[in-house]
Amino acid sequence: MKKKNIFLGIVLGGLLVMNNMAGAYSVRTPDGKMPLVHWAVLVSQPGRLPEMQVLAGKYVAPYAGKEEGTYALYGGTDKADPDVMRLLEVYRDKAAYEQHLRIRLSQCILRQDGLY
Repeated sequence: MKKKNIFLGIVLGGLLVMNNMAGAYSVRTPDGKMPLVHWAVLVSQPGRLPEMQVLAGKYVAPYAGKEEGTYALYGGTDKADPDVMRLLEVYRDKAAYEQHLRIRLSQCILRQDGLY
């Protein structure tokens, strides 16, 4: 039992040292709170993702860049399925995320065009 405790102590100590060496820390908003992180998966009609990306660039990007509580929007196309795009979105809080959804004009446009 004593050997197990010593081993566990060494492992936990090593993890703490590695954590400090890696400089890992929690991401916080300027006011010290945790941001809201959203992982979105968009699926277009077959072969129409490029059109959806053009519309998003035209209608989402300019507005998202001006939204006070939107910190970042990163997107990428799935290599295995070119009709799938994954987005990592970071917002100040839930209210900022909801505001982004309300003013996302392209959502209506994309649906009307039948792109997804």
